[in-house]
Amino acid sequence: MRKKERGEVARQKDESAVRRKRRGRLKDKELAEINEEPMKKEEEEINQNIKKASHLKSTERSSATQRHNNKTHLEEEKEHVNINADKHSQSESSLRSTASPFSPKSLKRSSASFCEGVEHASATGLAPSRGCLSSCSTVMITEEKPRNGLEEEEVAALRLAKRAERRRQDVERKRREREEEELKQQKREETEERMKSELEKERRKRAEELRLRKLAEEEERRKHEEEEQERVKREQAQREREKRRQEERRRQMERLQRMREEEEQRRKAELERLRLEEERQQEEERKKLLEMEESERIDYLCRKEQEEENRRNEEEQRKRREEEATLQAAEEARLQAEQLAREMALLQQQLAVKRRLLLEAGGLEKTQGISRPWIYSYFTLLQLLGVNPTTAETITPDF
Repeated sequence: MRKKERGEVARQKDESAVRRKRRGRLKDKELAEINEEPMKKEEEEINQNIKKASHLKSTERSSATQRHNNKTHLEEEKEHVNINADKHSQSESSLRSTASPFSPKSLKRSSASFCEGVEHASATGLAPSRGCLSSCSTVMITEEKPRNGLEEEEVAALRLAKRAERRRQDVERKRREREEEELKQQKREETEERMKSELEKERRKRAEELRLRKLAEEEERRKHEEEEQERVKREQAQREREKRRQEERRRQMERLQRMREEEEQRRKAELERLRLEEERQQEEERKKLLEMEESERIDYLCRKEQEEENRRNEEEQRKRREEEATLQAAEEARLQAEQLAREMALLQQQLAVKRRLLLEAGGLEKTQGISRPWIYSYFTLLQLLGVNPTTAETITPDF
């Protein structure tokens, strides 16, 4: 499971890295487009201004050549003007070449070189015209106008350069802000991913703890159920044994009662037989006495009296023996009843002690980890050491 968690965390990190790379490429492309747009606009404005300036110079140059076309004394000035025009065209080409990179410093240098070229051209073009006539003054006026136009172009170029610099600074500032925002976003995403990973780990940890706790509770519940089932089985077996013991005692009492009744019936039958025998003998004796003489009758009566005395003595002894036997049987029954009562009390005490021991064992197992095998080992150790436990300790639960 830990390998699976590491694999999921690595996969999430790879996906976040791919997303950051994609966002970085998109933002770089947007920055490039944003940087290109103002530079293109500045290039177009500079090209338009250069075209306007070149158009003005071409118109002024054509008008000057038409005015002084018939005058031969201005050929030298015309050559100077052509030279100035060539220099001006070279300055324009240099301005275009320098303006193409769109950097403010190069734009300033190009505009400065352009202005110097114009000033130099105007100065060289106006030098020979100072000694000329009114036509030369006309040429000076026409040359003064391009000079003012060049100053305006220089100011416009400087303005454009400042504007481009401001735009560059704005673009740079926005780029820095975007980079800072991107860095903050990246940090936030990393923090969120770290927090998600920590939360996921914590969730899995809690789920694992909950699962283990449920397993422990289930195991504890199963143990308690098994112990309860064993206790119920033991109590049931004890009740069955007690029931069998009581049934045996009841059968013994019934058998003893039947024996007593049978003995009483035999005794009554014997008494009845003796009574009948005695009556028969009396009848025979009476007949014999009637037939005997006086002396014989006296001897017979004396002997009969002696026999009667002996019979009474024997009867008394027999009754005494029967009474003693009855008393002995009653004493034995009483002793058996007392023994049974003691056994019942001892059994109830043992059951109570076992129940209390089971409850204490369950509590000790929960609180102190003392299990039933530990208790069995404890009593076994006492027996091995020869220690005589108390009566309550000797009544150990059945393991």
